[in-house]
Amino acid sequence: MADLAVTQARTAANLDRLEANLDRREANFDRLEAADVRAAARLERTEANIDRLEANLDRFAAEMRADREASRKEMTEFKSEMAQFEKRMDAFGARIDADIAAGRREQRELNQKLGEIANKQGRIVEDIVAPSLERIVSEVFDLPAADVHLMGARFKRFQSKRRDRLREFDAAVAAPGLLLINESKSDLRPEHVTKFAASLGSVRAYFPEFGAHVKIVGCVASLHIAPSLVRHASRKGLLALGVGDSLMDVLNAKGFVPKRY
Repeated sequence: MADLAVTQARTAANLDRLEANLDRREANFDRLEAADVRAAARLERTEANIDRLEANLDRFAAEMRADREASRKEMTEFKSEMAQFEKRMDAFGARIDADIAAGRREQRELNQKLGEIANKQGRIVEDIVAPSLERIVSEVFDLPAADVHLMGARFKRFQSKRRDRLREFDAAVAAPGLLLINESKSDLRPEHVTKFAASLGSVRAYFPEFGAHVKIVGCVASLHIAPSLVRHASRKGLLALGVGDSLMDVLNAKGFVPKRY
């Protein structure tokens, strides 16, 4: 009887343990089911977020395509407008260039006519050459216009030490450190150029007020000077002046430096 009681007690204990284990397993199963439910809910939310994100991306892509298309259209229209504007500006520039060229031709023709009239009246120096000399000296020697002065046109001077020697000068211009002597001819010839260049060495004797530091520069002028005569004058170190856009212009090649005596 005692053994049976022990056996029954053990059996009851085992049953209790089995029931406890079963309860724990059921609790674990319930927790697992709850976790699955929560995971499923999170998955649904994630999928919903992904769907919203994809929808937003689709809208953004559509907007970007629309913006690119609008920008492409605007750029095409802008390029077309710029091309038309450039064409109009080219045409306008061509008209301006043509007007300037025509104006220069008219100015040269007018200067030529004025020179011819002055030449007929024997006043080429006074009316054509002399009024241009101050500007030319200022431009050629890069001097302020206020420092350049015309001393006179068609004037005579005695040598400072030889009162029996009188010389006529067509025109002279004084500037700081410089004295320009002009020889003008209605029909300038090579021998005129050669003779004038040779005479510049004695000019200082007629202008004693200018010290040794003042350099003498010569220039020849005429209404028409052939290119060969311009080159001849340049070889002699002389400026060559002829009718141009500004009444009288320097005809020497660009970069020419006149000789200084």
